[in-house]
Amino acid sequence: MKPAHYLVSALVALSATTGSAAESAPTTASYHYYDGVPYYSTACNTPFPGGSIDRITAYTNLGKDLICGDCVQITNLRTNAKITVKVVDMGGSIFDLSFQAFKALDTDGTGYRDGHLDITYSKTPCSGTTTTPPTTTPPTTTRPTTTPSTTSPTTTVSNPTCGTCKACLRTYPGGTQCLATAAKVECDAWGAGYTWC
Repeated sequence: MKPAHYLVSALVALSATTGSAAESAPTTASYHYYDGVPYYSTACNTPFPGGSIDRITAYTNLGKDLICGDCVQITNLRTNAKITVKVVDMGGSIFDLSFQAFKALDTDGTGYRDGHLDITYSKTPCSGTTTTPPTTTPPTTTRPTTTPSTTSPTTTVSNPTCGTCKACLRTYPGGTQCLATAAKVECDAWGAGYTWC
């Protein structure tokens, strides 16, 4: 009866690998400032839930176990805090949460201090989220400023110094994010620079 035994073992193994609710092995999440970034500028071109950046993420392995538009429940291993986010972009350190989502998940502040969170994740249904693009102007930045800005959140830099940052935040395939004076300068693959006030 060996053939029947092998068939049962194969079915058990197959059922164990096809469940989508299984939690991942421990991995990491960092954050990315999506303030002022329209949804159509992300890799997925997927509208943000409710037009807000509060619950969005980039994922480094798009197309493997998660695709654009999937929702993911992420658990902070240190505090057991949980948040559900929508995959709208590619890149990052496994997960690259919007700063707002990262802050909501980082309930004790150690993730911000360390620059990342140790997490697990599981795919979950996208209940209660809307995929309708916003009809109003993009959300304004939530980062504190010392003087009120009278310009739009995104302005073009005439002569950006791409790749020559005074303080580099991160380098990724699309360019470099850096701090130049008090503004963040992002340079894309074509060398176009943008400053976010």
